[in-house]
Amino acid sequence: MIPTAIRVFPLSRIKEPDAFGTREKAFNYFCYELKSRENPPGRFNIPSDSKFLKGSLILFQYTERKGKEEIIADALLLSNGCIKSDEIKNYVGYYCIDVDSINFYRTPVTKEEIFSIWNKKLGRAKLQLDVSKYDDYRALFKSKGNIMRRNRRNRGRF
Repeated sequence: MIPTAIRVFPLSRIKEPDAFGTREKAFNYFCYELKSRENPPGRFNIPSDSKFLKGSLILFQYTERKGKEEIIADALLLSNGCIKSDEIKNYVGYYCIDVDSINFYRTPVTKEEIFSIWNKKLGRAKLQLDVSKYDDYRALFKSKGNIMRRNRRNRGRF
């Protein structure tokens, strides 16, 4: 299935250290915590609104240090943009992520690899990528053998 859009969502190690302070914490967040959330499952809280469309593939960007931006996970968006909610302080609402679509990468996709496909640099907030290059991305993604698909039977370690 080709997504309706491909977007990059930068994760914040600074603002959300409990969820994204390390790659291992991010692994636990995507592979366990996000799935176990209720009301609704896959509730991905966001600090600011953006125009992500239903069916978008979201590439999650992690940055260990400046200049080392990489994609560590992806998932499909079920909601049509942000669902407004003031339930959680410092968040404008949330996206509904398809928890069955979450992939956490064993070996991240580097900023250089993203540039080689899209001629775009990681690091820009909420980058939008050309869907016509989706097959090129999937080919890279598969050639690296780096995907750990999250499911109950494969409770692999980071």
